Amino acid sequence: MYFVKQQLQLQLQRPLRLVQRKPFIWLLTLLLTAILVACAPPAGEPGVETLPTDTPPTDTTDTDDREVAIDWAIADLTGGPVWQLVESGPAGELTAVLPNTTITLNFDEEGQLFGSAGCNNYSGGYELDGRALTIGPLASTRMACPEDGVMAQETAFLQALEAAHSISLIEDRLTISYAGGELHFVPQAEPEALPLEGTEWRLDTAVQIEGDVLSALPVPGDLDVTLLLEDGQLGGFNGCNSYGGEYTLVDGELRIDGTSLVQTLIACLDDIPNQLEMQMMTGLREMEAYEISGEQLTITYPGGELIFRPKTAPAALPLEGTEWRLETAVQTDNETVSALSVPDDLEVTLRLNDGELGGFNGCNGYGGSYTLVDGELQTAELFQTLMACLDEIPNEIESQMMRGLEQIESYDITGNRLTITYPGGELIFVGN
Repeated sequence: MYFVKQQLQLQLQRPLRLVQRKPFIWLLTLLLTAILVACAPPAGEPGVETLPTDTPPTDTTDTDDREVAIDWAIADLTGGPVWQLVESGPAGELTAVLPNTTITLNFDEEGQLFGSAGCNNYSGGYELDGRALTIGPLASTRMACPEDGVMAQETAFLQALEAAHSISLIEDRLTISYAGGELHFVPQAEPEALPLEGTEWRLDTAVQIEGDVLSALPVPGDLDVTLLLEDGQLGGFNGCNSYGGEYTLVDGELRIDGTSLVQTLIACLDDIPNQLEMQMMTGLREMEAYEISGEQLTITYPGGELIFRPKTAPAALPLEGTEWRLETAVQTDNETVSALSVPDDLEVTLRLNDGELGGFNGCNGYGGSYTLVDGELQTAELFQTLMACLDEIPNEIESQMMRGLEQIESYDITGNRLTITYPGGELIFVGN
């Protein structure tokens, strides 16, 4: 039957010549037509042999169409996730990112990219033409991380970005190719947003915007510029001085009462802490909006941004057995706060051990007894030597130190810092 069909189809493809045909030819044609109709499959079914149903269909997508789809996905990166580096290096010899380090990459719609290189933040421009990618020049903060291999990994990553020549995106894996190797990224898992209140935030970067010029001032690793909001009160350290104030948070809208902001009046000789103090207080006083994305808090104000991350506190030192050195004596008189910093060459100390306390108060040695029950510290029977100090600062420190120890209301230890609170002031110590 199949042969007959073929022969009939060949006959039908030839030009018909209705003259000079014999009658039996017409009869044969009618007969073959009847046979073809009888053997034809029902309407709607193909007249050719079909593949089994468990055989997957052949992919007929044109290669050029796939390339267009890939290019579209790359162009859509600006609305995509934060990309996290998982491995890098020569193809076939990729090396995983060091443990406990996170390297990220973000694209924005203005041709800028930014992220963390594992120790420092970086930013720069990029150009994307289909799959061709050009990056740089890049700028980064200048913090030093002592952990083994972190700085070398960061340098290699930034150099690879600046040597990039192409990009590809297959499913959820982003690959940037550069001369000598590849960078492989996956979408970063979005961390759960931290609460605004109750989290101790540490300033990471202060950003200033003047016209089209953007400048970023990173906070040195050994300087804790902090912000804590709790129960309508805010406070922290702004780079030079302790500060405080009031705020309201209603339906997610944060408002800081700029007129309530107060701070101590210690002069800083270093330019960076001074600059951070100015931007920090300006940002809080003129705040327009805030946003928390995962573990990052951004406060926006006219002319800049303050970018915070949660402060990681070291393990708290024990109250007893630690040698505490007085760093600052704070006095509060109504709405006036004054802080007296202890000179570096003056050791004002406190040590508590087995119910006995003692140390040096700026002018004299002192001692006494204490009790520590259920976290409540109380002192008794304080005494001191009776040497006279001619210098005003040691005398003032001695006075505040002894008054604070005699009238302790509470104490708090955060990391290596001990704060003793008493009516009218605080004594802030650093532990050794």
